[in-house]
Amino acid sequence: TNNFIPNPYDFYFINGFFFCVSLYGDTVIRSSDGISWTPINGIACWPYEVGQGTSFDSSLVFPTTSAYLRSIDNGLTWTKTALKPNNSFDYAWYSCAAGDGKIVLVANGGYEGNVNSSTAVTTDFVNWSYGRMPTRNGWSYTVYHPVAKKFFSIAYDQLNTGLVASSSDGLTWSMESPPIGYLFPSPSTIKYSNGLVIVGSEQRPYPRGQVAVSSGDGKWQIIMVSE
Repeated sequence: TNNFIPNPYDFYFINGFFFCVSLYGDTVIRSSDGISWTPINGIACWPYEVGQGTSFDSSLVFPTTSAYLRSIDNGLTWTKTALKPNNSFDYAWYSCAAGDGKIVLVANGGYEGNVNSSTAVTTDFVNWSYGRMPTRNGWSYTVYHPVAKKFFSIAYDQLNTGLVASSSDGLTWSMESPPIGYLFPSPSTIKYSNGLVIVGSEQRPYPRGQVAVSSGDGKWQIIMVSE
């Protein structure tokens, strides 16, 4: 039986369970088979939205503006922890990825405000280090490439030019060279699969779609996808 979830944000398969988290974090549904779902009380983050989640060290993590949501019992109970560098104004933590023994949170607002606050890295959820993205653009989704041992994040500038940044430690980031560029406007998602980082664009030349692909070596290929 499918249970209703208001404003569903995204689906995840983590620790042997399917999860869907509502846009504002107040409701979570969980399933072991994708058919029968159990509603779970989350933590309301209104008016802030929940960002891209991941699993790390047997816990589930979802960023939300100046904090993060975490569950250590496969989504049954949740805690909300503030994460504000230097106790300054709110930071829009928007995505996170885990790899190489650490979890990295990336802020959507780039380095507006404190220049050292657009990424946050921890190995234990107690001690945090803060880094910066290479531009002030709205960095959104982030993944980890286990072969290249790098984190990758996507954004686009005011001209909708597609941007990709990478980092080996989550603190110091650099632009991928050459960047995806104007030929690949408004990237909307990034995934890792079978040794490849794959970026999808929300704009496409009709009637075909396009993806940008890299093995993590800094070289990117734009592939047109026929419908």
